[in-house]
Parts: sequence; C-alpha cells; structure tokens
Amino acid sequence: MNRTVYNIFYTVAYQILTILIPFITTPYLSRILGADNIGIYSYTMSITQYFALIAMLGISDHGNRSIAAVRDDKKNVSKRFWNIYIIQLITSILSILVYVIACDIYLTEYYAISLLQIIYLISFIFDINWFFWGLEKFKITVTRNFFIKIVSIILIFSFVKERSDLPQYVLIVSLSALVSNAILLFFIRKEIIWVKPCTKDILTNIKPCLTLFIPLVARSIFVFMDKILLGNLCPISQVGFYENAEKIILAPTSILTALGTVMLPKLSNLIYNKQFDTVKQYTQISMNYIMFLGCGFSFGVAAVAPIFAPIFLGAEFQPCGTIMQVMSFTILPVGIANVLRTQCLIPRHCDFSYVISVGLGAVVNLIIDLLLIPNLGAVGASIGWLAAEIVITIYQSIVARKWLPVGQFYKENSVYFLNGLIMFYILWLLAGNRRPSILLLVILIIVGVTVYVGLFIFYIMTHKDSSGYKLIQEKIYNIKKKKVAK
Repeated sequence: MNRTVYNIFYTVAYQILTILIPFITTPYLSRILGADNIGIYSYTMSITQYFALIAMLGISDHGNRSIAAVRDDKKNVSKRFWNIYIIQLITSILSILVYVIACDIYLTEYYAISLLQIIYLISFIFDINWFFWGLEKFKITVTRNFFIKIVSIILIFSFVKERSDLPQYVLIVSLSALVSNAILLFFIRKEIIWVKPCTKDILTNIKPCLTLFIPLVARSIFVFMDKILLGNLCPISQVGFYENAEKIILAPTSILTALGTVMLPKLSNLIYNKQFDTVKQYTQISMNYIMFLGCGFSFGVAAVAPIFAPIFLGAEFQPCGTIMQVMSFTILPVGIANVLRTQCLIPRHCDFSYVISVGLGAVVNLIIDLLLIPNLGAVGASIGWLAAEIVITIYQSIVARKWLPVGQFYKENSVYFLNGLIMFYILWLLAGNRRPSILLLVILIIVGVTVYVGLFIFYIMTHKDSSGYKLIQEKIYNIKKKKVAK
C-alpha cells in the first residue's frame, strides 16, 4: 500500500505541475501568438497526433498491464519488453515515413509547421513510459518530466516573443517531447536484460495492441477530429478558442486521470493474483475520490468560466468562457470512465467492451459535430465531446456491474452532485452581470471552495453510516495504531 501511496503522490504532483504550466504559459502565448496562430498549431498538431496513435498502436495500456503481471520476474519482464518494443519500433518508423508523405500532399498550407512536428513523432520511438508504469516506478517518469517541462517554460519565454515566432514554439514543444522520452533509455538498462525477440511472441502481442488501438482511434475523433473539423468548417480562430478552453479543462481532468495511471498496474497485478476483495476496496476509494473532486471541478469551473476566460486569456479569447462552461461537465464522466477502464475493464482484459464504449462515443460525437459545428463552431464541438463522454461512461458502467456494485458507488456519492449544484447557484448569484475582474474571480474561487468543502464536511459528520465517513475513521484508526506500535 505504501508504494501505491507514493506512486499516487508522485503522479498527482506531476499532474499539478501540468496544471501550473498552462496557467503560466497559456496567458502569455495567447497574447503573443493570437487566436489564429494558436489555431494553426492546434490544427496541425491534431493531425500529427493521428500518426502518433499509429506509432504507439495501443502499446501503452497493453505494455503497462503485461509488464505489471510479471514484474517480479526480471527475465520474463525483459522478454515481454523486447517483444512489445519491437512492435513499437516498427510502427513508429512507418508512421514517420507516411507522415512525411502526407506533409507534401495534404499539409501544404502549413507545410513548415507540419515538418517541425516530425521531431515530435520521432519522440515516440523512445516512449517507453509504459514499461516503468508496469513496474510501478513512477518516480523516474515524473522527475524526468518535471525538469524537462521547467526547461521548456524557460525556452518559451526566452524565444517566443512575437506573432512570427510560432515555428520556435513548435520546435520547443517537439524537442521537449523527444528529450523527455530519450532520457528513459539511460534508466531501462538497469531493469532488463537482452532477450532476443521471438516472432511468435511478437505476433501474439499484436492482437491485444490492435484491440486497444481501436478505442484510441475512436476516442481521437473527439480529441483531435473536433479541431480538424473546426479548421476545415470554420475560421482558424475557432480552433484557437477550442484549444485554449480545452487546455484549461484538461488541467483538473488530469488530476482525476492520474489515479488511473497509478492504479492500472496495481489492479492488473491484484486481478492476476485473484485478490478480488482488495480490488473492490481500491475501486470504492477511487470512486469516492473521483466523484468528490469531479463534481467540485465541473460545477466550479462552469460557474467562474465567463469571468476567468477574458482575464486569463485576454479579451480576444472571451468566447472561451462559454466553451469552457460546456467542456467543464466532461470532467466528471471522464474521471468515472477512467476508473472503470483502468481498474476494471483493462485489467480483466475486457478490451472489446472498452472498444464498443469508445466506438459509441465516437459515433455520437461525430454526428453532433457535423450537425452543430457549421453553426456553433467551437461550442458545437464541445457539446459533441460532452455527449460522447456521457455515452462512454454509461456503457462502461453497465459492463462493469458484472464485477463491481457500480449502482451503489453512484448512490453513495450522489450527494457531491447536489453539493456542486448548490455551489454553482451561489456563485452564479454572486457573479450576476458584474464586469470581469481579478478581485471578483478570487472572491468566487474562495467562496466556491468554502461552500463545497463545507457541505462535504457537514454531510460526512451528519451521516456516520456513509462510506466516506467510514473511510476517514479507518484512516484515523490506522494512524493511531501505528503510533501505538512505535
């Protein structure tokens, strides 16, 4: 359990850093580069990400759980690593070659920017984060990324100083990814030995990789396709609005999904060893965590978004306020689906159910995008994303009922939804039609946190039969027990 706590700490600490970085760089880049340049970067990067998906081919999740299942056997770990990595090496090289051809044929309008992003694609040759996640050695990946991101911030402020500096920004982002992944090669030498890849084992790994690749492609429809459709159907500035709104929404979302990164190898190992009661206990704790933070973030961001956007991003990005309000409600379903996916479906190799859920979400998203984007632009794309996440969560909840009391989890934590709604209403009354200002934003945030946490404490103390109260009591008991033992 101690290792799990440390891994959660490292991962959450890193996710806090990923939250702070957009809060440092996004206001600067929005004002320096402007909506059109931000849109060009987002549009071209979205296309590049499709080739990145081909490069990784579902290897991150499959490699993670494969290594986790046998992590105590160095020879078996090494064997699995080499047989999986050879697939990644081949697919990465192929994706780079096809991307170069695509740049000459399709991306002629933004050719120079697209070519710079080849460096970003090359970084996936060295992306072996999945190996260290499987070993539950998150400290290595977190500390490395921490220093790389700090350096990238310094470089952005040093070399991106006017609207014509978009190429410099793309180069910094791409090189940061390449260096970050390449550094891992120095750490892996201590963890594995050379085992010659076996053709039969390589072919055996291709099927689960492809199975997990399908939902990644489907999910990409509402992660990347939204921006591509916006770039083709609307002014490029709409892509810039969507990009910046998404960056802000992904900040709190990353805190919730960090839990899944840590728990996937843990649950894979527990299920492999048939410790199902422990699995249920971990999942219950995770759902409590996700529902509490998810409801708070969703309603809180929705309440302050119209005030936050023009202050944080600049007057040019005022439309981001409405976009953020819609996007904010994706936070909760994304967090819930992440728990169900990483702690139930993938560890149990229910890849097909995962594929169907994301496929349904992709279809819903694409239909809504085609209907709404021409008239509503980025707002329409945001509605499509929200609908897709809700559909995915509903389907995964239905499938997960076979192993987990999902209905009970929702019932126990439904109070957080009500608390969030109350907080939203109070903040909406306070904001009214007042002019956006830093003081008003600070007041809204303080009041929102106070109300939400206060309602949580009140509920816990007045419902001593709740799972939340019992978990807190259990933690206090364990702490006292350790002190007595000392």
